[in-house]
Amino acid sequence: MLGLVAEKAGGRPLAQQFRERLFTPLGLAGTSLPGIHDRSLAEPYAHGYMYGGTAYALVDKPYPDALREAAEAGTLAPVDHTHQNPSYATAAGGAISTAEDLAGWIKALVTGKVLAPATQRQWIESPQAEDPAAPDGQKCGYGIAYQEFGPNAAMFYHGGELPGSTPSSATTRTTTSRSSSGRT
Repeated sequence: MLGLVAEKAGGRPLAQQFRERLFTPLGLAGTSLPGIHDRSLAEPYAHGYMYGGTAYALVDKPYPDALREAAEAGTLAPVDHTHQNPSYATAAGGAISTAEDLAGWIKALVTGKVLAPATQRQWIESPQAEDPAAPDGQKCGYGIAYQEFGPNAAMFYHGGELPGSTPSSATTRTTTSRSSSGRT
């Protein structure tokens, strides 16, 4: 829905707005929001495989024992989902990117190169403990997760899933300053 709002407010297609406002200024030359019929990928690219139907990835449905056993025995071939078109996710995850650009995106986002300063502060301090009984565990906020692994080891991250791939991006705490009371 936010993508539709952005298109209406911006008066241009979302792909164009992303390119002009985010991808180009941040130097993300290997990132795009493809059109609904675009299945092209720049070379080189990784293939994305999975066993069974897409529901296993999209709703975290566990593989049935027979399917898992067939995959482990080598009698079931995985399905190549590499050239699916992610446009069905539009603003919620329809972009395609290189690993280098994905790393650049999370670093730019966490270090304040994307959001206005007041919004950045609110965003970076938004994480709250997923489990109130474990306040030092994983925390989630406005589209970002945060986890501390020790006094000097922490990271901000975000992931997603499409059939055949599970992209994730992360950056360390050293790229930003944040209070210990807030979490994304």
